[in-house]
Amino acid sequence: MRNKVTTEESALYSFKRLYSSYGYTSFKMNRFEEYDLYANNKNFLISDNVITFTDTNGKLLALKPDVTLSIVKNTDPEKAPLQKLFYSENVYRVASKTHEYKEIMQVGLECIGKLDAYACAEVITLAAKSLELLDSDYVLDLSHMSFATQLLQEANIPHSKKAEIMTYIGEKNLHMITAACRENGVSEELTGMLVHLASIYETPDKAFSELEMLNINEETEKALMELRQLMAALRSSGIIEHIRFDFSVISDDRYYNGFTFAGYIHGVPRKVLSGGRYDNLMKKFKKDCGAIGFAIYFDALEQLLAEKDFNEVDTLILYDGDSDISVLCAQVNELAASGKKVTALRDIPKGLKYKNLLDLGGNRNG
Repeated sequence: MRNKVTTEESALYSFKRLYSSYGYTSFKMNRFEEYDLYANNKNFLISDNVITFTDTNGKLLALKPDVTLSIVKNTDPEKAPLQKLFYSENVYRVASKTHEYKEIMQVGLECIGKLDAYACAEVITLAAKSLELLDSDYVLDLSHMSFATQLLQEANIPHSKKAEIMTYIGEKNLHMITAACRENGVSEELTGMLVHLASIYETPDKAFSELEMLNINEETEKALMELRQLMAALRSSGIIEHIRFDFSVISDDRYYNGFTFAGYIHGVPRKVLSGGRYDNLMKKFKKDCGAIGFAIYFDALEQLLAEKDFNEVDTLILYDGDSDISVLCAQVNELAASGKKVTALRDIPKGLKYKNLLDLGGNRNG
């Protein structure tokens, strides 16, 4: 039987190697934080169910349900113009299937500081490459918050009503968008634009002509320019065929601005990756800089990790009871020292992937 933990570890190794190759460094944090960090930012969390306990000094602490908040709290943007960080941490939240508290592995990446067009393109490229490590059949849905926020600002309705319509946009619920707009006196023209925005699901080339019709001010003009610039960068990285514009991919505008995105792979019925730019969250922590990042949710990948094998080695060495152990050790050490991933086994496990086979048993066919 395939060991799931080993499979997860192999997937983690692949992500870490990818991020390190782009100059990102590992960020480590405590298992728990002061509860106030999460209580004051509940709308940023996937769920407001937080496991709490009282420390020996009477302080209320929480097992962390999120990593980004901890990184934002504990990083100092003044230390470096741009900090490139990745993490692999356990978080503690209610599982979507069992509705019970569960320890869930989460891998993610954050870029914090003076963001420019390249930094954003790099993070989104790494999001796509992360999905590709899981399955070559992936889609990265991309959005820009400015279109929804500017259209709703033009509607001049209270924030609570804007949040309600944003929820309907996120659900692609065209009927409820229309009903909520009528209830709040939004013009037919703006209502039609919001419905149109929520309906868009196109390749970038096809979507730009539709977005031109939703370009209403300097902010949406800037968003269009940023999207065009991003697509030019992604063409050079060879991932643009996996990109779809989907403006239902939105988040709370009290925290997020600019690009937001979500990743999907074949065989998993919900998103496995979520990310975006969150300058507004940095401002809330009184940190004057930009930030963009994403997280990969291993709870969404449970079935995939149970079925898909990430155990791939450069060389598999087969041996038996008659093999010369000194020769075997020498072969393994030589390959490992050269940077190759090597494993020595008596038999070939089902599903193990390898590039080269070295048979020291002598009586078997590779």
